[in-house]
Amino acid sequence: MKKPVVFLITMLITILFLLMQINFLNTLPAFGIISNIGIVLISAIGITAGSNIGGLLGAFYGIVIDAFFSKTLGIFFLLYILVGIISGYLKNNISKDNKMSLALMVVINTLMFELSLCFFTCYLYGTPFNFLFLLKVIIIEELYNIFLTYIFFRPLIYWGEIINRSRDSYYLLH
Repeated sequence: MKKPVVFLITMLITILFLLMQINFLNTLPAFGIISNIGIVLISAIGITAGSNIGGLLGAFYGIVIDAFFSKTLGIFFLLYILVGIISGYLKNNISKDNKMSLALMVVINTLMFELSLCFFTCYLYGTPFNFLFLLKVIIIEELYNIFLTYIFFRPLIYWGEIINRSRDSYYLLH
């Protein structure tokens, strides 16, 4: 596929995941905790397409979340970039054929994301640190994200491979 088409489809998939997060997952909290499907999306694309693509996709996803839902611009932007870059750097150490390895990556990214978000929230807004609440959020969100990972594993890995083939090709030079 040509690079502009792959780029447009990737943006449409990202917008679809954003809409799914906003309209569907936010209305289905488990014990008051909602899933973060963005971590699943960015982890899968980062693992298959690398840290540059993962970071760029994380930047796009994060800036949209920041613009519409965050009190402070930039926190989600930075955290999603970090998720994409970490996933991309571990690209060669994780099997793309094994759902468990992607689930492990999502667990690591969710843990890092929530701990960092808690730190930023406590620091910027002066909210008190509540370890038990943070533990509850992390455990429930981890389980929710693992469930979503198993649902979206194959399509996202497949799309990441298409991004790889399009990036490595020379369509635009011919």
